[in-house]
Amino acid sequence: ELNHYLAERGVDCIESDMGEYIVQLAGEKPSHIVMPAIHKTKADIATLFEQHIADTRYTEDVDELIQTGRRALRQAFVQADIG
Repeated sequence: ELNHYLAERGVDCIESDMGEYIVQLAGEKPSHIVMPAIHKTKADIATLFEQHIADTRYTEDVDELIQTGRRALRQAFVQADIG
């Protein structure tokens, strides 16, 4: 619940783990301790990325999806004031 607490105080928190990032975009809690987004299909993730990551087209290509997620996270980390 730390992210929620910080967000209420104006801190933009972004998960660094890809699975955690996916469930964060969905507004969900992790479904599994090791694989937090195991309940998501590639179609679910494609839709989330299209909706939440600027200039992202819908694709179910897994390699492209992971590259899209990495690009978004990398950009967020580079622009962050603190990590």
